[in-house]
Amino acid sequence: MARLLVGLAFLLVLLPAALDAQVRVRGYFRKDGTYVRPHVRTYPDGNPYNNYSFPGNYNPNTGRITPGNPETYLRNYYGRSGSTWTVQQRAVATVQAGLSLLGYDPGEIDGVMGPRTITAISRFQAAKGIPTDGSAGQETVDSLIAGLSRLSDAELRQLFQSAPRSSLPPNAHVNVFGTGWECDPGFRQAGDQCVTVSIPANAELNVYGNGWTCTRGYRQVDNGCQPVGIPANAELNVYGNGWVCSRGFRQVGQSCERVELPANAELNVYGNGWVCSRGYRQVGSGCEPVGIPANGELNVYGSGWVCSRGFHQVGQSCEPVAIPANGELNVYGNRWVCSRGYRQVGAGCQRVAIPANAELNVHGNGWVCSRGFRPVGSSCERVILPTNAELNVYGNGWVCKRGYRRIGDGCDKVVVPPNARLNEYGNGWVCNPGYKREGQRCVRSDDPSTIRPNGAI
Repeated sequence: MARLLVGLAFLLVLLPAALDAQVRVRGYFRKDGTYVRPHVRTYPDGNPYNNYSFPGNYNPNTGRITPGNPETYLRNYYGRSGSTWTVQQRAVATVQAGLSLLGYDPGEIDGVMGPRTITAISRFQAAKGIPTDGSAGQETVDSLIAGLSRLSDAELRQLFQSAPRSSLPPNAHVNVFGTGWECDPGFRQAGDQCVTVSIPANAELNVYGNGWTCTRGYRQVDNGCQPVGIPANAELNVYGNGWVCSRGFRQVGQSCERVELPANAELNVYGNGWVCSRGYRQVGSGCEPVGIPANGELNVYGSGWVCSRGFHQVGQSCEPVAIPANGELNVYGNRWVCSRGYRQVGAGCQRVAIPANAELNVHGNGWVCSRGFRPVGSSCERVILPTNAELNVYGNGWVCKRGYRRIGDGCDKVVVPPNARLNEYGNGWVCNPGYKREGQRCVRSDDPSTIRPNGAI
């Protein structure tokens, strides 16, 4: 039962995102040369009633009501889809099964967000004090999970038995979602049955249990496993199905030869070649000492030199860095920068003149106005906030508070009609799921099974 609850929780958590997700479509050119501007469309949810092509739905792409017979459309749709359910359909089916067990009849557990399912969700929302919009949003899903978690093992078994799944063939078990089956370890699926995995000599089951791999020290040849032929001074590779030369040897054809080290050299990190020791650099096939000038030192690689801190390179030597007043060495130590509160002017540093209501910028070489002030020329003036406004994120201007929108130099309250809510920016409104916009009001969609304002593609 614990495994079933994990699957239920996984599907229920997926549902809000599956139903509300949107897809951003980039601009593109059709074959006839016309350009389609970038736009946002709703994500396919596996619900045929939401498709623009469903008979009786308005299709904004054609500007017409889609003709046809709904029953014929559904028969063709599910005949094409077969028995494979999308994650969204499985999630909807799980919600339907949970609602049924909790006493809210969603109709047939078919993975379709139809009118009876929407009605059942609305009744559940009303009973739990959740806004009744008929959609399985996050608050509704959380409440449903909480209700299911309080069920007894007997009730959970009932839910498990009511969840849609195929009959189990021999040597199979129910998958983690409770919506289908998978073969036991040591068996593989062949059509609608599970057949034994035939394991050749010197092989074992793979990590998934539905096939085989050769044992370490053997490699696959056709349908069998043959020993890995390891030459002298070699060993098995990390996968165990081939060989690599031991450290200090390098591969030459199908054998391993010793790496010859010149004077002042050592094996590289892979052990199959050489590099010069620290303080030496490669010249041809040998290693020569690095010539370090005065006030220089080995670089981080040990194969060359850099000037010490406070000196900069001039040709093949190192000369001192001349630091002006109110200056200091840069982070690399090979140049100078002005100290904080000063700015570079020519070859010197001058103090930054900070006006009233200002402060040093993040680099310390200029100024910015303090929060609540804005720059005007070389001074800072206070930001005047109109009623129902607040400082913007930068603190140098203003934006209207949530629930208000900018009109000229002021903020007017957003009037939200019935069956609508504030948009994500808080400066306008959108219709609730199941409603569509007509002028300045929201009306119920013609199709009662529609759960989005604009349907799905």
